[in-house]
Amino acid sequence: MLKSLQLREFKSFASEQVEFGRLTLLVGANATGKSNLLDALRFLHGLSLGLSVADDLRGHWEGGRELWPGIRGGPREILRNGASTFALTSRWDSLSPGRLEHAIECTIDPQPAVTMERLTEEGQGEYLYDTHGGSLGTATGLQQGGALNVAVRPAGPGRSARSTVASTHAVLGQIGPGERTHHTVLPGCEALRGALKGALFLDISPRLMREYVPRQMGELGTHGQNVSAILWRECQDHERKRDLLDWLTELCAPEVTDIDFIETELGDVMFRLIEAGGARISARSASDGTLRFLGELLALQTAPERSLVVMEEIENGLHPARVHLLIELIESVTRHRGIQVIATTHSPRVLKALSEESLGEAVVFGRHPAGPGTIARSLSALQHFDEIVKRRGIEELFTTQWLERAL
Repeated sequence: MLKSLQLREFKSFASEQVEFGRLTLLVGANATGKSNLLDALRFLHGLSLGLSVADDLRGHWEGGRELWPGIRGGPREILRNGASTFALTSRWDSLSPGRLEHAIECTIDPQPAVTMERLTEEGQGEYLYDTHGGSLGTATGLQQGGALNVAVRPAGPGRSARSTVASTHAVLGQIGPGERTHHTVLPGCEALRGALKGALFLDISPRLMREYVPRQMGELGTHGQNVSAILWRECQDHERKRDLLDWLTELCAPEVTDIDFIETELGDVMFRLIEAGGARISARSASDGTLRFLGELLALQTAPERSLVVMEEIENGLHPARVHLLIELIESVTRHRGIQVIATTHSPRVLKALSEESLGEAVVFGRHPAGPGTIARSLSALQHFDEIVKRRGIEELFTTQWLERAL
């Protein structure tokens, strides 16, 4: 689980650390830094997929097809106020073999590159690998020709072994089997790579969910585009289908009593919701709100256990009276499946629906005209928050901007 992320000179962040729980909602006015935080997580995700720093920031295409969209603003807007480098430090818990801390610093001039990177494991010595490890002497950091010297923890007593890797990519993706020292660091590297690769950045688009899709599609997709295939697979299990129907029955009016599918000779499928009274509503005519909720529902129920799911504006398309269903769903999967959810919201109803624990772990973002950048604090860390929310209610604190002023 991601415990915290420290950001330095990254977009609107001068130097700030954000703490996360099982469910962490990000709140605050527009342009305060919520989406910038998600961009930082996406950047780390892209590095774990093997992208170069340049491709991660700019986007990656092959054969005229976009394989990676890049980070908003690209390289020239990644640095805050003309800084020369930016740095991200993430801390992780419940990863095998133990608690990990990963720090990376990058530059964009003369080209995007890693200037420093370090991975440490609690209780396992100074580092697993470090581009500025003491055993490197003066041969630290970015070298002429774009190489990085890396100190790697050795298999036995003695000085750390050295490796040389390309600065165009994260060291994390370049540490692998084949060298005698690497088996001592591989478990930590693979655990972190797995956590980052497995993160799901969900951006549901009802427009892309309305068509036939091949029945064999194995993943929902970032935009929920494979919803009919995933729903078909889930409905092959009677208990899972019943669970889906229970959620949809609570959401929809009239009541949804069944789900069936239109199948083509080529093996493509499109789902239909059967309402009380017999009306059949296909994916093509389902409401945007129903499709959004269904996409989020399937994403949370099919994501691997203990994985990270990141979403923006989770209340979009939902009737205010149904927002509590989504929060109930999210808190259920974080509790029973170990899924971690980080999401943005502008809805006081979302905050009102949270359990006391989840409300305390929500993070408010703000900007102060005289301050150096984005400020982020957990609601439980705000002075007198518990007392005031009991007296005035979270909706009033939200709509009167008390939360932002409390920063």
